[in-house]
Amino acid sequence: MKTYTISLFALFLLVTSPLFGQDAQVVEETGVASNAMEMAERQTDHLSRLVNLTERQRKKVLQMYADFNESFMDRRSKKEGRDQGDIRSLLKRQSERRTRELSRILTEDQYKIYLETLPEDQRPDNYR
Repeated sequence: MKTYTISLFALFLLVTSPLFGQDAQVVEETGVASNAMEMAERQTDHLSRLVNLTERQRKKVLQMYADFNESFMDRRSKKEGRDQGDIRSLLKRQSERRTRELSRILTEDQYKIYLETLPEDQRPDNYR
């Protein structure tokens, strides 16, 4: 019975150990936590389907989203003493920064398509 338990535990460690190493590898390669990177990949995929990003644009957009997500997650985790208004304000500022950054990465036509998908209250003032 003891041998069976040890064998089962060893098998468990063998099967699960690669899973634990993946997060560290993602952080090591990109400098961004895996959940922020996963969010960035989904956001980049969505934008790519919307405006047909080139590979160069895709890399820039992925890094931009990863940086924004990581920054937001850090700030949100330090929200001690903050209320919902503070969080909304943070989201609004980050959304504005993201839109400005995308205006530098996307072509004019791609940027127009992107802006048309935003809710009206999130569009830049000069586009409304």
